[in-house]
Amino acid sequence: IRKVIRLPKSFFETIVTGTQSVQMDQKLLETIHNISMKKIQNGPSDLGEHSDFMALTKDTKIVDIPYHSIIGNNKGDVPKSEMTDGIVSYNSAHLEGAVSEKIIDGGHSIQETPEAVLELRRILRLHLEKIGDVSADPKGPNT
Repeated sequence: IRKVIRLPKSFFETIVTGTQSVQMDQKLLETIHNISMKKIQNGPSDLGEHSDFMALTKDTKIVDIPYHSIIGNNKGDVPKSEMTDGIVSYNSAHLEGAVSEKIIDGGHSIQETPEAVLELRRILRLHLEKIGDVSADPKGPNT
């Protein structure tokens, strides 16, 4: 995927041109050079097991923000350590401290399933109820 997703050439040219007229420290210049050499990470490569992004954020705690997990599993009735959606393993998808975790039979495009949509609605209603929005009632007129 990394070979397909690239930043536009004009982006790199603008950065390089703009920095040539400004005096900067060496580390910043090296960073800009790496960007101009197209070594910048993209979304899919940032999620790789050995990416700089994952190394930087692996111990980051999510504080004061409720979060939930909806995880796909196409392996059937197996231990969680063996579950996968075909792309992401359960161990990688699992978020410690989540308010809820729903494992749904299916592959990597689990968000397209009716069960995932219903779970998302449940989560959204839960948050609406928490902030006191009356439309959180699934029987109400705003459903």
